[in-house]
Amino acid sequence: AHENEMYYALTAYHVVDDAAGSQILTTFTASSSDAENVKKYGPDYIKNATVEYYNEKLDLAIISFQFPEKLNVAEIAADNPEKGDRIVAIGNPFSTIEPFIRSYGEILSSKVISAKEMGGTSEKPLLKHNAYMEDGNSGGAVFSEEMKLVGINIASVNDILGRFRYGAMVPCSRITEFIREWRERK
Repeated sequence: AHENEMYYALTAYHVVDDAAGSQILTTFTASSSDAENVKKYGPDYIKNATVEYYNEKLDLAIISFQFPEKLNVAEIAADNPEKGDRIVAIGNPFSTIEPFIRSYGEILSSKVISAKEMGGTSEKPLLKHNAYMEDGNSGGAVFSEEMKLVGINIASVNDILGRFRYGAMVPCSRITEFIREWRERK
């Protein structure tokens, strides 16, 4: 969102828990014009970047920052995607110098499940997908075919040989609740 000359963006909390400014940019856009703005201005043009609100259990954070040009703002989908829905994941993996890498896939979960059900240790509500991810894609946006935000990537799961198996994202239903919590506290 954009309010009072300030931008607000969603990301994974573990991406900004140490306020790493250059990673913040991977989370708020899928637009090639925005990618060009980021390349043109670079992270030095992000002013007053602040973690505004976070929920460690959901692994979500809202950051704010000022930026010298208009950036596109994504609409959040009204409903979670369903199993088989096609998606595009946007990220900035550590293995590349090119920002805003896109990966296409589909939703694998038939319902929101906990990270524990995926073999993790927390109760985070997640959806599985097969859009390729690797380290550095955490906090990146996941969009529907209609280019509405349907999730925020927080993890990828690899097999014993290190090959990608699936990605995990916080679904838009939980994102909407998280934003409502933040606005009530403002």
